[in-house]
Amino acid sequence: MGAGGRPAVRGSQSVCADVVQCAGQPHARAQQAAGVRAEFHRYHGAGHGFQDFTNDERFRAPQSEHARQEPLALLGDRLG
Repeated sequence: MGAGGRPAVRGSQSVCADVVQCAGQPHARAQQAAGVRAEFHRYHGAGHGFQDFTNDERFRAPQSEHARQEPLALLGDRLG
């Protein structure tokens, strides 16, 4: 972890972590309709760029940590 409990990232000038926001819930529904296992997560109070730890106005530590843990839990569940 970097300063203030933020992840330490080297060699990156920008961070775009709000991947689901690009397509959002309609995309997840379309995947589910096609038989693909898909989940949609919304982090209330987070806003766009909530994992941008270089921007104090956008960064939301609790939501960011939860969003970081979700894929790890998913992989653990699916891969055993």
